[in-house]
Amino acid sequence: MKASMTSFRALSLERFACALLMSALLCGGAFAQGSQTRIVGLVIDAQSGRPLQGINVLADDDAGTVTDRHGVFALSLPPGQRIVRLSAVG
Repeated sequence: MKASMTSFRALSLERFACALLMSALLCGGAFAQGSQTRIVGLVIDAQSGRPLQGINVLADDDAGTVTDRHGVFALSLPPGQRIVRLSAVG
């Protein structure tokens, strides 16, 4: 009986170690995303001061988004200097 308890504990320890390793690997991506920089902005018309909807916002051709109906945009990027370009169709 003592031998079976020892093997059960060893098996449980193996399973625990495996589960711990899998958790660390799966959570690694979540921690890596924590190092993102968030850029938030508002695009308005220079003459009227009204927000512009549908403006394309690109950061170094890596990531992009479009302004919402309030002229607001948000981008999540890795830390570093970026050139942000705005463009509109029409």
